[in-house]
Amino acid sequence: MELSINTRQAYSEIDEFLGLITEEKRNEIPKKLRDFFREEKDTSYHKNINSNIPIKEQNLKEETLAIIALLNLQYWCKDEREKERLQQIYANNENKYQAKLREKYNPDNIFKKYYK
Repeated sequence: MELSINTRQAYSEIDEFLGLITEEKRNEIPKKLRDFFREEKDTSYHKNINSNIPIKEQNLKEETLAIIALLNLQYWCKDEREKERLQQIYANNENKYQAKLREKYNPDNIFKKYYK
């Protein structure tokens, strides 16, 4: 399966992000996964993440933010209550996203626009 340019750019952002965090945090992620991001990234894409600016203000790709959220949930979040809270937030966000897609791509609604 060929990775999209957007995905490869997200991997570039992830690789850069991982280079900015502490070695201790970085090593909590399996080396095989870190190597995967490094090997599959777009080597011509550079984001220049500034460690002095909050992540949400960095204009990172949505895919990058999703991967960071997953890494946080899987490897960095040690508190079980916090994990449950995050999983609930992620589930709610996914439900909202799916509802938006259903509304946007509902065949009944699509044809109504054109045949009014």
